[in-house]
Amino acid sequence: MNKSELKTKYMKKFASSKNTNKLVEHDKEEDIEIEECSDEAFPEADMLKSYKYLYQDELQNDVSMYLQSRRIETYKINIVGFRINDDLKLPFMEFLFLENDTYVLPDFDYFQKDLMIKEKDKTMNDIFTQRCYDELEKQYEQKFSTMKYIGFKNVKGVFYAFIYIDESVKKGKFILYDEIRYTKSIYEKEIDQYHIFMSNNINQLQDNKGKLYDAPMIGYLCKRNEENKIINIELKHEEYEETMHDEQFGDYFIFSESPLKEGHYKRYAIFMSNMLFYFQDDPVLKGGGDKEKEDEPQYDDYNSIYYYSDNAVYYYVKSLEQFSELL
Repeated sequence: MNKSELKTKYMKKFASSKNTNKLVEHDKEEDIEIEECSDEAFPEADMLKSYKYLYQDELQNDVSMYLQSRRIETYKINIVGFRINDDLKLPFMEFLFLENDTYVLPDFDYFQKDLMIKEKDKTMNDIFTQRCYDELEKQYEQKFSTMKYIGFKNVKGVFYAFIYIDESVKKGKFILYDEIRYTKSIYEKEIDQYHIFMSNNINQLQDNKGKLYDAPMIGYLCKRNEENKIINIELKHEEYEETMHDEQFGDYFIFSESPLKEGHYKRYAIFMSNMLFYFQDDPVLKGGGDKEKEDEPQYDDYNSIYYYSDNAVYYYVKSLEQFSELL
């Protein structure tokens, strides 16, 4: 993307909306009282009940009736595994991909004759769901205990089965929508593109009042090396996240939108709110997010800065509550 395209993308993405849940820092002077409690007081939550997955309303459930009405001999079924990450104050979606030469969705062929198979006490939809579960465990080479089929979608003749999986994987990788739709790669390895991810709804969660949650972006944590040059932190290093001092902006955690050079670096989901857009080769500073100012801004007023310099994008964020490492 050139600078104009990048600017358009992020101005749209972070346009202020009254119907969106954004991360807002509490007053720094306010004391937060934390009660003592045990893990037993907080049983594991069902994320699909805690949050509304907006795209679920567009999915159909009875795949057998749908496929029978088409009378096609062979159907290709792509499996969209996903989970809801609630490590931060705002929950966000992650999508599960197989890691081969590229990142791909697992798929399998489903035949018309499979719809004729009958098992005692099982519907054709039950059999299809179990086939999806079996294929997931086969292709990811592990057993899953949290799989939940929530429906399917036909997009341009390609079928997608949606399976909720709330556990870690050994062979694949959970990926942010921002990576799938925009950066389109991880560590120089491409992410295959699917029409279904052209819909923004596939990535949206709502709270119980109907407000949308903001969605995170991908970023790679940075630090300064011995020559005072900004570099990414490699996966093998266990350094704790630290702020860096910028002479112009002050102290921020700094992330690059993409790795600064080839290698494997720490990936993070980053929430940008109350944001300033700053283009280094543009003398005009432009505010975004929740504040708009025509005068030169006071940088302390912003907890996020979108910084564009020399065809590279950096994200400056103030709070640990704005980002979470992706594993």
